[in-house]
Amino acid sequence: AYIIIIIFMLYLSLLSNNYYLSVGASLFVISDMLLAWDYFVRPFKYASLVIIWTYFIAQLLIAIGIE
Repeated sequence: AYIIIIIFMLYLSLLSNNYYLSVGASLFVISDMLLAWDYFVRPFKYASLVIIWTYFIAQLLIAIGIE
């Protein structure tokens, strides 16, 4: 169910034609995908760093986009 909500968020952000919102939502999805890959498939080098930075930038862009 969680993935459906995340994909729906991405879909709505793309419909908004808001650049910051769309890129932020895309990075959020990428961050979640990397987290799942690292946890369930195979850990990768610097996973924590990559995941936290994609998540942080995603949240920042989403906040800027909805302002």
